[in-house]
Amino acid sequence: MKIIYPFVFVLLFLFSSKLHAQLPVNYEVRISQLMAQGDNNDGAGLAGQQDPTWYVWAKDNIANVFNADHCEHTTNQYNAWWNIPDFTLITGTNTLATQITIEMECWENDCSGNCSYESTGSFLSSCWVNPDDNYTGRAVANSGLIDFRNDPACTWNEYDVWLDGNGSLPDYGQYWAKIEIKWEYASFSAGSDDAVCDSSLTLAGEGNGTWSVTSGSGGSFSDNSDPNSTFTGQAGQIYALTWQTLTGCINSTNSDVVYIEIYGLPDPQLSSSADSICEGDTVTFTAQNGINYDWSINSGGSVFQSGSTNTYTTDSLIQADTVYVEITDGNNCTATDFYTIDVSAYPNLTMDNDTSIFDGESITINGYTSNFVSYLWNTNETTSSITVIDSGIYILTIENSYGCSVTDSITITILNNNLFLPNMFSPNNDGQNDILLIYGTGLDEDISFKIYNRWGNVVYETNLLSELQTIGWDGKYNGIDQPSGVYLYTLIANDLSGNPVNFDLLLNLKSSGSILLKR
Repeated sequence: MKIIYPFVFVLLFLFSSKLHAQLPVNYEVRISQLMAQGDNNDGAGLAGQQDPTWYVWAKDNIANVFNADHCEHTTNQYNAWWNIPDFTLITGTNTLATQITIEMECWENDCSGNCSYESTGSFLSSCWVNPDDNYTGRAVANSGLIDFRNDPACTWNEYDVWLDGNGSLPDYGQYWAKIEIKWEYASFSAGSDDAVCDSSLTLAGEGNGTWSVTSGSGGSFSDNSDPNSTFTGQAGQIYALTWQTLTGCINSTNSDVVYIEIYGLPDPQLSSSADSICEGDTVTFTAQNGINYDWSINSGGSVFQSGSTNTYTTDSLIQADTVYVEITDGNNCTATDFYTIDVSAYPNLTMDNDTSIFDGESITINGYTSNFVSYLWNTNETTSSITVIDSGIYILTIENSYGCSVTDSITITILNNNLFLPNMFSPNNDGQNDILLIYGTGLDEDISFKIYNRWGNVVYETNLLSELQTIGWDGKYNGIDQPSGVYLYTLIANDLSGNPVNFDLLLNLKSSGSILLKR
């Protein structure tokens, strides 16, 4: 952008300059003064008798036609400008001319004919003794190629041109003419009426003039003599701008009016339901003063919501996101606004695993985090770890500096160390110790309990704690009494919190062992 903009500006400037140079103009070329400069000797020792004669012609580079012959003559005039009545040589109307050519023919007149050069005469005439001299033939005058558009319009710009005579010192002469040129652009207009959203616009006037504000408040021009001046106004105003021809222009009564309405850019007045949120929270943005709203996230982002809805609600913002809205009002004017809020990530929290303890024991439980401001347990304690002796669910809430909080919990189960599985039973129907049962509390209902004979065959199994507590094994397999002997068992169980039982903590129950069946 920083490279392209100046380059584009240069191209526009060159194009504009070339365009103005090609616009048609009106012009007038006139003579206002003449001068013969040189010695005051007329060539025959007759001092003070400089009697110069001038012919002057002009043409432009488009028509390329000189004016009719025009002669000026005076006597006893040298080394000083001679004011003559302004004489118009040529005029141009609606022409693309850019240059005027001046040609001159001059001499010091000593003969009778003022406007005809006589280099000799008869024996009895004065020209025989003192003919016309210091002659310069018709030629383009020095400085006689005049690029008149380079000078201000609507004023008489002066140009001094001259030719050298063909005499020699001390009778040397130079012939001067003061040329005056006035020009103006042929077309004159204030341009077309317009209405804009922004407070400024470039006017499209034509011709030479000055701008003025005829009606409307607070308007100004960057250059009131520039037809393409930048006009700056106030929103809600309708301006009448008058383009009046410059004093001194050839057509001095030109005047035109253009009407400019300044709508003004709409104000989105973008607001947010919150200035800071936690990541994943919902926030609503609201804009005003439009009939269409284009919503996007971050500069250059794709429009993801467009229409007449002036609100946008999202729960997907992350830190450094900026919400943009471009609104369009009833005048088709657009404006963009943006809003950035603080979005904080939730703190990370890791808790110890659920666990079990024996009745009467204590345990320290912890919450681990790296970005917090405060801790709060459901026991009302405010440290990162607490020591407990009771079963239950212990809940920890941590909060960061943005007010974002997260909660986790740990379940503690109390094991009553009364679990017991007998290592012998006698299924002989004497009513005593006929069934193998498990005793005590603290295990989850879902278990895996198996009894194996000496050949490794399962002779009893159950998956329900309640069955092992109430029905148990009667010493039979498929209705057949099993022989006396040592049988092995395995037990897999969870505590009441669903955690695997640590049998090392139990006094009278292990995960495997032996049972004596005695008849």
